[in-house]
Amino acid sequence: MNRRRADAAGVVALKLLVALIVAAATLLACLIALRSRPVLYRYYETGNPIHEPAIAIFNPLRDREPERLAEEFLKGLRTGACSNLMRELSASAEFQQQTCEHESSNRIISRKLRNRTDEPSKVKLYFSASRETQLDLASQLWVTLELNGTSWRVIRYDRYY
Repeated sequence: MNRRRADAAGVVALKLLVALIVAAATLLACLIALRSRPVLYRYYETGNPIHEPAIAIFNPLRDREPERLAEEFLKGLRTGACSNLMRELSASAEFQQQTCEHESSNRIISRKLRNRTDEPSKVKLYFSASRETQLDLASQLWVTLELNGTSWRVIRYDRYY
């Protein structure tokens, strides 16, 4: 009689172990699948002239390396490294000069990531920003990064004041 109970308990324990392994594998697969979607939800307002979402819910498991590099780029614009940063972009000399002049006279004081669009080897980040000279009016910034081998680099900077 005791042997039957021990065998039954062993079967229950084995079934429980298998169920836990399946649940853990399912959870792991979901986490990996979600990581490939940096934005889980976007809400667009009709008539929005910049065609960016009013609300975006970001995946907390996304790869944040492109965002970190974009933040470094934007900090560099604020701290006076604009001409060095602009030389690395494939923008015209006129655009580079205009951008640096504007960034030095209208420094970004805060910014918020509002959207992210991913392609296989490219990420476009959209920020709304407050500037020293326009505290009540948000400016729009787009930083585009490209994956070069295993590292990201900024390839484009766009702004709308």
